[in-house]
Amino acid sequence: MRLTLLVALFVVVVPLHAQGLVGGVAVDSATGMRLACVDVTLEDTTGRVVARQQTATDGVFQFDAPAHGAYRYRFDVWHHRPVVGPVEMLEPASERARMYQLAFVNDPQQKLKLWPDTADSPPGPPREPSKARIPYPKELYQKGIEGTVTVQYAVDSVGVVYGPSIRVISATDPRFEPAVIAYLQDVKLAPPRRAGRPACALVMNQPFNFSIKP
Repeated sequence: MRLTLLVALFVVVVPLHAQGLVGGVAVDSATGMRLACVDVTLEDTTGRVVARQQTATDGVFQFDAPAHGAYRYRFDVWHHRPVVGPVEMLEPASERARMYQLAFVNDPQQKLKLWPDTADSPPGPPREPSKARIPYPKELYQKGIEGTVTVQYAVDSVGVVYGPSIRVISATDPRFEPAVIAYLQDVKLAPPRRAGRPACALVMNQPFNFSIKP
């Protein structure tokens, strides 16, 4: 009886091997802004995918620590070249979180993918046709002023633009900016998809053109 009790106590007090967590925060290298809805893949050095997910609205991503070995993170957004992080040695007990400064560049050789695709699609057109056009600022229209506003924003899995993610990259005239921002805050788009399921997506360097010509 005493031997049985001692064995039972021994089993209870032995600690289990803890599962570690690895990940970090995706940040725009130019502005320091945290990037929501970036696709993050954990790969080994042969390119084999171990796990994948998307950054949260605060740019955070996290994976269970993998088997002992060398790994790297790959960061992707629609129509831009991927950013590959440095090789890191990880193991099941690893606890590691880092900030990853990312600079995405347009990929002119990447085939432009439009919504809807069979399985993977960027955000689509507005669900309500009446909201498909941005109202032209009256003052600029009357003066015949044309222009372009280029923006960055994140769209969630139901097609709503996440307000704090909206950032104006450039504008030929700042008076166009309020119209674009108001449009993005109000519009509901066909949601992005990954592997056939609704997903969030980061849209970078999208131009909105204002033209007097019909």
